[in-house]
Amino acid sequence: MFVDQNGRIVYTTTKGSDSAKAVADPDLAQTGLARLLKRLETADPGTVLFEDFAAYPVMARPMKAAGTPSTGVSSVDATASGLGLTSVTNSNSSTSSNGLGNFLLNSDVNSTLTTLTNAGSALDSAASNLGSNLSVVQNRQDFSKQLINVLQTGSANLTNADLNQEAANSQALSTRQSMGISALSLANSAQQGVLTLLR
Repeated sequence: MFVDQNGRIVYTTTKGSDSAKAVADPDLAQTGLARLLKRLETADPGTVLFEDFAAYPVMARPMKAAGTPSTGVSSVDATASGLGLTSVTNSNSSTSSNGLGNFLLNSDVNSTLTTLTNAGSALDSAASNLGSNLSVVQNRQDFSKQLINVLQTGSANLTNADLNQEAANSQALSTRQSMGISALSLANSAQQGVLTLLR
């Protein structure tokens, strides 16, 4: 489940009725999810917080919530205008006071080179931030998958029976039952034998 900075649920794996709802809505405001989000507002980045099993109106069973504060991701305008680049022409025009696309004078060439270098640095920085944010998202995804596996295994251990153990228990009970019936039968026949001797 992903919740945006405004407390609105933007993605759930169940695709339930809570999708696109605000956690502050009356039916979600008292849930463990709401308590977890409140605690995450003041948590340090990288901290993982848990909220114990509690009723969740969308599911028919209690839900355990775990989360970590998100990092802010901002967009980068990688267009020519966003990087401060202007068009270069090969004729006299208004784009260059000296004409010939800013390449007539050494100072114009240096200015264009500086602009291109700054644009390249801005793109490198944006790519580095994207790589860093991708790493954070992948780590959180791995953590979430591991947590899901642990919770599913724990749930299965609580609800699923060990078939071998249950088969052995059933066989033992069946044997006890047949031995009890045999003992009753023997006791009944012994009483009948005693009664025939007394007649």
